[in-house]
Amino acid sequence: MKLAILTSRSLRHFFFVNSIARHHEVMGVVREVKRDLVAEAKGDRPHVLAEHLAERDEAERRYFAEHLEPACSDVLDVGVGGSNSPLVYDFLVAHDPDAVLLFGTSIIEPPILSRFEGRIINMHLGLSPYYRGVATNFWPLVNGEPECVGATIHHATSKVDAGSMLNQLRPELAASDRAHDIGCKAIIAGVDGLLAVLRVSEQRGFDRGRPQPPGRGVVFRRRDFSAEAVLQLRANLDAGMLPAYLEKKAERDARYPLVTLGAR
Repeated sequence: MKLAILTSRSLRHFFFVNSIARHHEVMGVVREVKRDLVAEAKGDRPHVLAEHLAERDEAERRYFAEHLEPACSDVLDVGVGGSNSPLVYDFLVAHDPDAVLLFGTSIIEPPILSRFEGRIINMHLGLSPYYRGVATNFWPLVNGEPECVGATIHHATSKVDAGSMLNQLRPELAASDRAHDIGCKAIIAGVDGLLAVLRVSEQRGFDRGRPQPPGRGVVFRRRDFSAEAVLQLRANLDAGMLPAYLEKKAERDARYPLVTLGAR
């Protein structure tokens, strides 16, 4: 397939682009600057938040070190929220891709949504509809629910993580994993799940997916990110959250069923 990708500028985003580019023609990449979570967070102890994000960067260097740049010759850099700009719209129309893939951008709106209706596919880190919004593989760990960590491949809509679902995956976790090992493993699982969707879609186009049930799950915003939440996550891991989950994994996973390819 001929694809355009809207993403951001960290190693995880370049890993996403390069993994897709191994199997499909990536015609153009838009890199949007991410908002500063620490600056927008509530409460005191910003050093706790900064440490958490520094640990994420270190984990990404371990998992994605070879992905220093996106494997595409046509890259457009935009500022915060810039993925919805007329410049990006013109960029996409000029390339005329078979599909547009999203990972880590602002919510995409018309006219891009309408121009590529049914062909804009988002990789959401988290299992919809259980956790939606921002940092949706962070909050399950804060709440002691590692069974809700994963990735959801869905059609993009103008509402937060509300599009019909095509595929969902959980990462393979180890008892010794820390927060950002879990996050990186979820990204890898999500890319594998998206590639599976693309393989099927090459033959018969993107199906309509399974609509997300209304009113279920929780939505987190950037303003919810706090030092207290980071410290709770660390305490949960130190108290053996992952070994306890893995001991009863099948039972706990069954409470949060997934949408998978071929299961609709």
